[in-house]
Amino acid sequence: MATLLLLGSSASLADNHSPFWHVQQLLQQGKPAAAYELLLELESDYGGNADYNYLLGIASLQTAHYSQARNALERTLLLEPENAGAYLDLAIVEVELKNYTTAERLLAELEQKFTPPKAIREVIRLYRNRIKQALTPHQTISGSLFASTGHSSNVNNGTDKSLISLDLGNGPVALPVSDSSKSSPDSYLESGVTLNYGVTRGSRRYQLVSALQKRDYQRLSEFNTVNLFVGANTRTEREHSQLEAGIYYSVVWLDQEDYQSSTTVNFNYSHQLRSNIRLSSQLRLNQARYIQTPENNLNQTELTLAASYPFPLLSSSNLIQASLRASKGDAANNRAGGNQQRYRLNIAWINQPGPDHLIRLNSFIARDEDSLPYNQSLFGPVIRSTDKAGIDLSYSYFFNPSLSVTAAAGYSKNSSTIDLFTTNSTEFSLKLNYTF
Repeated sequence: MATLLLLGSSASLADNHSPFWHVQQLLQQGKPAAAYELLLELESDYGGNADYNYLLGIASLQTAHYSQARNALERTLLLEPENAGAYLDLAIVEVELKNYTTAERLLAELEQKFTPPKAIREVIRLYRNRIKQALTPHQTISGSLFASTGHSSNVNNGTDKSLISLDLGNGPVALPVSDSSKSSPDSYLESGVTLNYGVTRGSRRYQLVSALQKRDYQRLSEFNTVNLFVGANTRTEREHSQLEAGIYYSVVWLDQEDYQSSTTVNFNYSHQLRSNIRLSSQLRLNQARYIQTPENNLNQTELTLAASYPFPLLSSSNLIQASLRASKGDAANNRAGGNQQRYRLNIAWINQPGPDHLIRLNSFIARDEDSLPYNQSLFGPVIRSTDKAGIDLSYSYFFNPSLSVTAAAGYSKNSSTIDLFTTNSTEFSLKLNYTF
């Protein structure tokens, strides 16, 4: 909502000889996008004019260009301090930008300096209620229960340096299990629970997260795992941008023995462009500690750059995501990642043909490179590097907003300078998820 000409903008705007008369007509006809484009063409000639900046502020507000609206309305008040309408519209902009304290200050100044008519007092009341509601802490408790069954052609996953890799939603936990990468097919049952507690106040959200996951193999019981995951994060939103930071801790039991702990710190930043493309970056610092084999302790730094673009196609919503990830690890033992560099390019397509259906197609290529020989006593001075590629497809059906089932299938292939790590892997799974 904007208050065009309600509270004391210059009378020259009503003059049909004004250079802004046509802009005013477009705004009154409900065509703010056309008014906005026309005003941009006039900026070089009228950028220092109070009437121009006021109209630009209103057009920018109505077209959701909030930062530009704020700049234009602030210039209006510098040039014309008695423009009461600019005070109100600037307060509305600050509400949209979630700067609630600033918005309340502007509304108070408006009431102190002017005597708003009844209609405007009602607008002020409505926005004050919105500010009060936003600044009142809102608490939520959410979580999920899940169970799945699946089959893997390579349980002791040689595709990742003899690692079992399990994902709890915050990136995979990798387990260096043994020196043998021979294919070990088996079926498994998996179950778990997640529980989250969040508090939202204004533009900030604080959250505690936790998860417990258990996977049991039918024959290879030595690979049975239990993972406990806890963490906390905070998120701040500003117009088209989002900043998030979090710290997470996980403990892994392998075959009923305390095996590994991992501490991860994440920093995420994303920004949505006017074209609806969202650009994001993530810095991840991970420290893994192995209870029985401390020589495997690992420090890893990872940087990810990503872009996503939503678009409609054939009456369905679609999202294309692309990400490029680079990481560097430091450990005494190369089995745990060692002095290694890793690069990964991931491209995903997410299609939602209807509210009950979701299809996701994901593909990747990657390269891992050691800086030192993997195991010189067994393989000599060979430096291991592994080229990887994979694709997976999943389909989810939502019985209702809380209950869904997902079927997934994936294939990956790895070619390494050490034959032991040249493998193929396939996996099929069926998962039932209940969200509360």
